Amino acid sequence: MATSYDVILSQRDLAQARSNEVVTESDYVKARTALDRATGTTLPNNRVILGEAYHGQVSRPPSALPANEK
Repeated sequence: MATSYDVILSQRDLAQARSNEVVTESDYVKARTALDRATGTTLPNNRVILGEAYHGQVSRPPSALPANEK
């Protein structure tokens, strides 16, 4: 049987794990962005067509946001 103290420790550990997950996801996005920048693939990886951007017209409908991968 868990005591109140054990429950509080478990809640603390869960909160820390969730915080670590957010930091890790943020670090991944920053690293991915740096890779795109270094390899010159930012626009293609984000499906930006320079001609469309220049003319302000998009020939395709917007896509849905990607699913959160876990």
